[in-house]
Amino acid sequence: MIRKCCWWKKDQPARKPFLTFDGSAQYLTSPSTPYLIAQAYYEANLPPPILVACVRDPIDQTLSWWEYENNAMSWGAGMGLKEWNTELRSVKYPPISVEEALDFSLSKFVKDSYKNAEKIFAIEAKDMRRKKVSLPSGAMTWPAGQLSGIGRNGLFASNIQRYESVFRTIFVETNASQKIAKSKLQFVNVLPLEYLASNDLLKNFLTSILKKNAERKVGLERSYFRNAVKNFQCSSVSLSNIHRNSIVRKRNGRAMLSDETYARLREHFREDSSQLEEMFGRIPWECKSN
Repeated sequence: MIRKCCWWKKDQPARKPFLTFDGSAQYLTSPSTPYLIAQAYYEANLPPPILVACVRDPIDQTLSWWEYENNAMSWGAGMGLKEWNTELRSVKYPPISVEEALDFSLSKFVKDSYKNAEKIFAIEAKDMRRKKVSLPSGAMTWPAGQLSGIGRNGLFASNIQRYESVFRTIFVETNASQKIAKSKLQFVNVLPLEYLASNDLLKNFLTSILKKNAERKVGLERSYFRNAVKNFQCSSVSLSNIHRNSIVRKRNGRAMLSDETYARLREHFREDSSQLEEMFGRIPWECKSN
């Protein structure tokens, strides 16, 4: 999941700053979203948003997404929605197991669907600042269907690097004086989901986001926001009791996987998880396959 963070202030009665987030499970994997977000901010003459990528063990994410989407399909079937657009999703949709979904995600059809969707924006990313591009059906947030995200959603490092590349092209590379090392994360902030269970880790992370937002202010407003950050750091408020939807609570979902499927998923995500460690630091799940 990726979230865009903005910090607004209330005019009444105490002018207390607060955070607003726009978050979606679709943003990080979507082939078109990074271009659309970057273009919207660039054309509005605004600095890029502070992006937060929430990451977790990719196998747990895969199982969560499988369960979530299958529940959604059952809900749709209950309303009489039983036909599929085979032109967009192919006759192999929907897959009937996690193993089949992974095969589908890695198929040429799905790879081409994602590639063609991104090509609309990626051919000349710099020219996107001057073009108006419509979004055809094949370039929706889930090309080839939601279950095409099985095996893709958990590739956090590659998706984060794609965001970094797009935002760097739009906001940095046009200004030679702002060149930075490509290995450094400039736009995306990584938040392991496990941080939600730790008051200290979550508070430190949010403090870093607040500080970045405060530095975007000028004059007295910057001083006001800096003081708000200091007050937040010194506060004793508990942040660990975070509400999460029941469908993503910890459960023994791996019992639905055979040993072979589990090993295949772990190997599938191994290299990307190792890249995420190089990018972010120690991650709270195993990177190596058994």
